[in-house]
Amino acid sequence: MIVAGDFATISGTARSHIARLLGTNGLVDVNFNPGTGTDGSIRALALDSAGRIIIGGDFTSVNAVSETRIARVEFRWLTRLDL
Repeated sequence: MIVAGDFATISGTARSHIARLLGTNGLVDVNFNPGTGTDGSIRALALDSAGRIIIGGDFTSVNAVSETRIARVEFRWLTRLDL
């Protein structure tokens, strides 16, 4: 499960506004590393038909790249079946 919102850590693991939780136990998936994440809250989250994550919110950068309020992020190992 992908979670997003207004947090800097989740269960003691640094994750800047986006994280993946393991379905088997709810722990943070350390293999899902969003890098520096966003510099502001994520308010919306969706998947496109290719399984890429679309985020929207109160941010101006994603992984230190200028992206204002909406961005598509892609993790090569992430497939729709992983969710």
